[in-house]
Amino acid sequence: MEPKTYIDGSMIDINLKMYWMKEGNNAHMWFLHLEGARTLSTPQGPIDGELRYLRQQLCLPKGHIDLRPVAVILFFVNHYFVAVLDYAGDAVYVYGRHIAEELAGVHIVKEEDWLGWRGNLLWLHLPKLFQWERCSPEPGVVISVNWPEVSFQWEHLAIG
Repeated sequence: MEPKTYIDGSMIDINLKMYWMKEGNNAHMWFLHLEGARTLSTPQGPIDGELRYLRQQLCLPKGHIDLRPVAVILFFVNHYFVAVLDYAGDAVYVYGRHIAEELAGVHIVKEEDWLGWRGNLLWLHLPKLFQWERCSPEPGVVISVNWPEVSFQWEHLAIG
């Protein structure tokens, strides 16, 4: 794939799932794909059948699942970004959520942004997927790391 090439969410999921399948229980983090993030970001949260399906899709181990950070692929306002939810550290790290040059750098996330992409709901419902108990209902801190996006200009694409 050439630089400045847009890829679809399903391709992002496939690539990361392939890596996840290879690493499995040896990884230092768990992984949640786009579909799982959407399922866990609703006000009512997932039902038992959805949780069973997601556990199967993610090849999660049966029984006890170690408490580890979870890397999540998210899509909001025509843009993909990554969040790492760390329940042991009581923190969320958001990478690439904002792509404007003036928002580049490291910042504490504003509540309206956190609520906008439903990070609060994801944080609340994600422990159900891993069957983790006694997780904080809210993270202590949400930190965002942003950088300007290198945009792709269709008018510069040579065809033929």
